Amino acid sequence: MSVPGGDHAIWIVAAMLYVLDAARLLAPREFLLVEGARGRLAPALADAPFTLAGRIVAFGPLLRPDRAVFVVRWGDGWSDPAALHAARRRLADVASALRPLRVVVVWVTAWLFVAGPALTSWLGPTLAIYLAAAAVYPAALAAALLLWRARRRLGLGPARVAQLAVEALVCPPALANLVRKVSAAQRVDGDGAQIALADLDADGRARFWEGLEGRAEELVNELGRDEAEGRRLLAYLTTARAAR
Repeated sequence: MSVPGGDHAIWIVAAMLYVLDAARLLAPREFLLVEGARGRLAPALADAPFTLAGRIVAFGPLLRPDRAVFVVRWGDGWSDPAALHAARRRLADVASALRPLRVVVVWVTAWLFVAGPALTSWLGPTLAIYLAAAAVYPAALAAALLLWRARRRLGLGPARVAQLAVEALVCPPALANLVRKVSAAQRVDGDGAQIALADLDADGRARFWEGLEGRAEELVNELGRDEAEGRRLLAYLTTARAAR
């Protein structure tokens, strides 16, 4: 008796691995900045985020693996304009350095989740897997070379480049997440809320502040208004409201 979707099982598993690898566990005072059109950054701040062991489970846009995502932190203190400008310049430089890698990621994603399943329906799973491997594994080697050439701009050491290359060869769905994985690991100095506000319109700012203030109030209630961390968050909110 055949199992429904049995011929496509490998592609289903690849999709599951891709989604799991795309997940990011964030601290309560972190959120994702997602790259959009023309390099604009938009905050991904869920109203009711899913949490796991006290961490927020967050995803970048799964249908756009070529888009960079950055993990930013808020609530530690208001950044001065010079620090904010330096942080945004750093993010723009990282996004620029990732440009060649985006082509590889799109190529691999197309083979794993479009061409592979389509060829399986047409030619059968064995030949489809061979064809996909012939397309994906050279792309993994190309990605390793691109990472090596851009390692200084991306702040990657040789060991980290080697680790990412091995992950891509062993688990091709990890290669589809490579742009997100590299960008999310970048250290971003400066207040995340201020960085997020820079590219938002008036309506976007209002929605973002509403979500951020709601999350801040929840954290203050959990921490206690008389505790040092709670007082720090309240002071941050006061400064942020004044700056608006």
